[in-house]
Parts: sequence; C-alpha cells; structure tokens
Amino acid sequence: MSTTRDRLKSTFTSALELQPDVEVESLDRAECEKWDSLHHMILVVAFEDEFGVELSAAQVVRIETFESAVTILSELGVPV
Repeated sequence: MSTTRDRLKSTFTSALELQPDVEVESLDRAECEKWDSLHHMILVVAFEDEFGVELSAAQVVRIETFESAVTILSELGVPV
C-alpha cells in the first residue's frame, strides 16, 4: 500500500514530467526548470484529483516545495 508521501511523490513526478531518478522531496520551484506556471497548475489539478481536496488560491501559491505540499495536505486533514 502506498503512503501519502509516496502518492505525492508520484503526483509531482507525473505533473512536472520528471525523470524517475529525480529526488522529489528536495524539489524547490525556484530551482526546478520544469516547474513553470503551466506545470504548477497541472500539479495543482493532479494534487486535488489524487487526494480529493480543493485548494484555495492562497494554498495554490504556497506550493513552492514538496514539503510545502505535505504541510498543505496536513492542513486539509489528509494524514501524512
């Protein structure tokens, strides 16, 4: 069974079209070339679909790293 973090890693990898060997947990939007505005919105939609949540505009802009996404999931009541 996949953990929430594993599911989130998979979501990031797919949405940002990353190679499987990329260390997702250390991703930072400012340093990831593929993490542009389009891929950010793809990530948001994938995030909402995967975890059955709806992000506010404030939460959308707060997703800057993998760990910030973990924090947001926790705030939304998803066990991480």
